[in-house]
Amino acid sequence: APQHHATGKALRAAAIEEEPEAPKYPTVNGWTADESKFMAGLPGALPPMGNFDPAGFTEGKSVAELKMLREAEVTHGRVSMLASLGFLVQESFHPLFRLGDKDIGPAIRHLDEVRAEVPIFFEILVLGIGFAEISRSLAGWTAPAGSNPADGPLANLPDDTPFRRLED
Repeated sequence: APQHHATGKALRAAAIEEEPEAPKYPTVNGWTADESKFMAGLPGALPPMGNFDPAGFTEGKSVAELKMLREAEVTHGRVSMLASLGFLVQESFHPLFRLGDKDIGPAIRHLDEVRAEVPIFFEILVLGIGFAEISRSLAGWTAPAGSNPADGPLANLPDDTPFRRLED
């Protein structure tokens, strides 16, 4: 059935009036931040633990701070999983050793053998990890607006705290 011109206008006007309010935060990968929920609604609360934050680290944090904490949590979890895998794999295979059939014992003693075979290995490792961490942090985080470097890391403490500012 043909629709009347006046009825079509009325429907369009009603649709415009009932249009929902745009979200405060953009939707990313199907997730929209909701400050009223635990961790702003970030996925990850699984049974049986649910909303697990016994020390209250997330209380009073902004959505940006919660996302930074989640990024750090995921990054450190991935590093620990790789370290666990590496600890198990080196029991039977290690590319730095030229030992043939020599048994060097449990994996915990392998670090001594690495130092014996390649003395500068740990210095190279520390420089590589340091470079990766600095590059990642410079690309991912910026100083808060209005921050003063003289405030130092204790700037959020009360004003009467000794050594709160670097000049004290």
